[in-house]
Amino acid sequence: MQTTIKDISLLVVDDEPDLRETIALALQMRGAQVATAENGRAAFDLLEKSPVSVVVSDIRMPGGDGVELLGRVREKNFEKPVLIYMTGFSDHGIDDLHDMGADFVFTKPFQLKSLVTAILRMLQPMDARWSELLPAENKLHSTSYSLARGGAFVPQEGASAFVGEKVQFKLGAGTPDSVLAEGVGTVRWVRASGGSAIPAGVGIEFEYLTPETRGSVIQKILSLQSKAFIPKV
Repeated sequence: MQTTIKDISLLVVDDEPDLRETIALALQMRGAQVATAENGRAAFDLLEKSPVSVVVSDIRMPGGDGVELLGRVREKNFEKPVLIYMTGFSDHGIDDLHDMGADFVFTKPFQLKSLVTAILRMLQPMDARWSELLPAENKLHSTSYSLARGGAFVPQEGASAFVGEKVQFKLGAGTPDSVLAEGVGTVRWVRASGGSAIPAGVGIEFEYLTPETRGSVIQKILSLQSKAFIPKV
């Protein structure tokens, strides 16, 4: 497993020159090969000529925002490159961005160490990424859920989980005794019931899958070819 970002190709996209260059320089100092772009359209043009492993992008930018970039990149490939987003204020929630295909979403400001950790994690193959058991106390069982590349949406009225919490999950394949996925995940967003057509529930990123379920979950995910990282519904 790769433990540094040395020689990893990255593209940093932000309309603020100081922030863009600060992030790029910090990643370069850690050995990464870094290109930069001032907006989503310029970034997509660069990607057409020179594909990279990871894109780190702002969302709100004139001349082509990060959401436009996200859509165009995922239209070409449902899983590559890794797309990591930085957001201060956005018209799109975390659930929207994960549903559109973002692999990780940071709220500004954030620590560079956390960004590097996320890059390394997302570049791992699924089997390696989901093989390390993590502690979790809260338990979540459900036979109703939606699966995508990096996790699942679990409908829940009055969800007690909170964002960032590690939870043990057991997701069935239609009946209480039929298990498709079991392991530990991180709650990335919680949606309360508001009477809308979109159900209440939680978005869980998989962090660990049991050896008994890991292979079948990966096989199912690959067959789905989902652009979403965590589905919204």
